[in-house]
Amino acid sequence: MTNAFDRLSPIAYNHLITPGWSNHPSERKRPGGRGSAGALLDGRPIVAQRRPNDRHTDCVSNPEDAMPARNELIDDMIAQTPDWRGATLARLREIIHAADPDIVEAVKWRRPANPIGTAVFEHAGIVCFGVILKERVRLGFWAGARLPDPQGLYNAQLKGNQSRAIDFYEGDDLKAGALTALIRTAVEHNRAQDLLRRA
Repeated sequence: MTNAFDRLSPIAYNHLITPGWSNHPSERKRPGGRGSAGALLDGRPIVAQRRPNDRHTDCVSNPEDAMPARNELIDDMIAQTPDWRGATLARLREIIHAADPDIVEAVKWRRPANPIGTAVFEHAGIVCFGVILKERVRLGFWAGARLPDPQGLYNAQLKGNQSRAIDFYEGDDLKAGALTALIRTAVEHNRAQDLLRRA
């Protein structure tokens, strides 16, 4: 079964990932002095750790599908970006799976402007998606406009009635606790919508 995101036109998709769709103040000018520490988690630099033999295939959203929870193409996406952006996506991936062990992964929407594609995390539909951009990593929430954000994590795609996003820049704290809560809220939203469709 396809979902609404799979049917996006190229123009609509570009609205989700292009640089112009960000309200982060540093989109205009990013102060220097960050060095190469990368994104921070609880004030500590993040280092990507790739374990090629660790595919975590024992966790699937639907046992009948036997779909591995981890996607090798996302491993490759991280390995092909050996700077703070790859490390940040790797840590976001860990936070997502810790928030919901039933999350499954896919890589979608490869195109000339984005040849490595987008890391997509799903449970009863798309929960969130990670995009490596030139100067930031974007974590988008497909139903973000419908999800409460009490910690004010959203800083991009703030217009419209569908998605919202968080842009992470070099040195940013990922705020794992608040992000975990938001991911779990997104999963519960998807599950509730799935139950309504099945009713």
